[in-house]
Parts: sequence; structure tokens; C-alpha cells
Amino acid sequence: MNKKMIGVIFGLIILIFGYLYASPYIILNSIKNALKENDSEKVSAYIDYTSVRQSLKDQMNAYMLKEITTKEANGWEALGAMMASTLAEKMVDAAVTPEGMTLMLQGKDLRKSLTGNREDTPKERTDTPKIEYRTRYLSMNIFEVTFKNKENDSDVKIIMERDGLSWKIKKIVLPMDEINPKQKLEPTTIPTVEKIPESETPPMIEPTTTFNFSGVQKGAKLESCYHDPCSIARVMEFKLIKQTPTESNIELTLVGGSRGWDAKQIEWNHEAHKIQIQCSITKPTLQIEDQVTIVPLNNSGVPGVLWSDAETYMQACHNYTGDMDAGIQQYGYNVQDS
Repeated sequence: MNKKMIGVIFGLIILIFGYLYASPYIILNSIKNALKENDSEKVSAYIDYTSVRQSLKDQMNAYMLKEITTKEANGWEALGAMMASTLAEKMVDAAVTPEGMTLMLQGKDLRKSLTGNREDTPKERTDTPKIEYRTRYLSMNIFEVTFKNKENDSDVKIIMERDGLSWKIKKIVLPMDEINPKQKLEPTTIPTVEKIPESETPPMIEPTTTFNFSGVQKGAKLESCYHDPCSIARVMEFKLIKQTPTESNIELTLVGGSRGWDAKQIEWNHEAHKIQIQCSITKPTLQIEDQVTIVPLNNSGVPGVLWSDAETYMQACHNYTGDMDAGIQQYGYNVQDS
């Protein structure tokens, strides 16, 4: 092979890797142009609506669960929160449309997006929103973009995932304190009643938390590469031991293994072991034999020594393998070190 051919091949490799790296920025530029033109159809081409709807529902449910569990609430308040959760999911279904997503990504009033109110003033229709963009790679296949509207100081964070040679918006992370769906829905969902004597106050009704165990069914693989070598585990058996409205206890039978960061071959131990996991927004716990670990999922970041436990928990309880900080925020965790 002559030097000219080697140069051509080397140049093609550089072009391919250059495109793979630059591709999310190219897609983001297309989205920005579509937003400036208020072209909802073009924006829609880059959105995975099923995934986005689920991510918004999870955020709103987690927010309302956090609200009801961080303060003392009577039975009526808990009932109202559950009703609000049901209506919030319907509200998300109605709002996650091309027009609603365009409003949301433009950083306009988030309440308009989530309540289906599309009646903008003429000025809002014609003015180009002043948006500031912050971007970063979370991994080779996951890209994060923060849209900040300078006019109303609202942030919308999107998570894009590689889709072949293109990218799709899979998740949208909203500032829930700004939207406050529970507050928005309370006036119409919580009935006005006469004061009830304390002895007759209905018992506390616990809100339901939905966990997703699809990522740890038989045959699934768990992987953590915080340190070299990477820690690998294959699920041999899944058991749901106990389930309540707010917690789920599962047991996994695993076969462990490891591989180097750059290696493809996995060295398996061939000896199965069991772990118990308590899926709980307030007390996420892993137990291996007699060792019990409460995983401190909070905005301060997970300690490196517990990173593998945190990744295992998030995949087991939420089928989540993305950025840890984004996942903690998405599902509403605020568990401090014990």
C-alpha cells in the first residue's frame, strides 16, 4: 500500500471521527434554527416523544412524592397529591406535542407548555427568544444541552442520545420548583370540605412510586467503569420480594466479572452471589450478605467508593444508565450520608 493511499485512509478516519464528535453540535444548530423560525415540524424530527413523555411524568411524580413525604400531610392532602399525579400525567400527554416542545425549548413560560396554553401574544410569536446554550458530553453516546432564557431566567435541560448517525432528544429535565405541578393543580383537584374533627381525620394515604425493573431481568448485564478494571455482572435470576406503595424490595442472583477499560473480553468468576436492593426514594439500599449500604443519592454527588453501588441501584430500580447527577435530579432523590 503506497503512502498516498495510507494518507487517504488516515484522512477518512479523521473525517469520520470528527463528524461523530461534531454531530450533536450539528443537530443542535439545526434545532436552534428551527426554534428561531418557530418551525415545530423541524424541531419534532429530533425528539423521541415516547421517551420524553415518560421522563416528564417521572419528574412530576417524583416531585409530588417528595413534597408529600418531606412534610406532615393529612389524608386529604395525600389524596389530593395522588389525584394531582394522575392529572399531571394526562397534562404531560397533552403538552408533549410539536408546538409544546417548541415553546419549552424556547424557554418560554413553562406553565404554558405543560397546561396546553398556546395563546402567545403577537410579540411572543415574532420575537426571537434570547437563549443561552451550554453543552457537554456525558458519554460518547449521551449529550447534554442546557437552554437558558435570559429574559425570564428559566433553564431547560435536554439529554440527547446518539441515534445511528444522528441524535434524538430522549429526556427533558425541567426546573420543577418553577412549574410546581402540585400547586398548579391543587385548586381544582382537592375538594373544599368542612373542618373535620381530629379523631375523624382520614388516615394517611401513601402515594404510589413506580420503579422500572426491566434493566435487571434474567440475562441483563450491569457494568460499572468508575475504576479500571470495569466491574461486570450478569443477572441470572430476578425476584420481586416485597412491594408497597412507596418501596420495592428485589433480589438479584448475579455472576460477576471484570474487564479492562480497553479490553473486550470479560473474565467471569462463574460463582453466583445474591444482592438485595430496596428501591426507595427516601432510603435506597443495597445489601450483599451482611453488608447493608444506604446509597447517598443527592445533589452533592455520589462518593467514588459508592459509585458502583449507585450505578447498580439506578439500573435496577429505574433502568437508568445515564448521567448520575441528571438521574438523581430526574427521580427526585435527596438522600444524605448516614
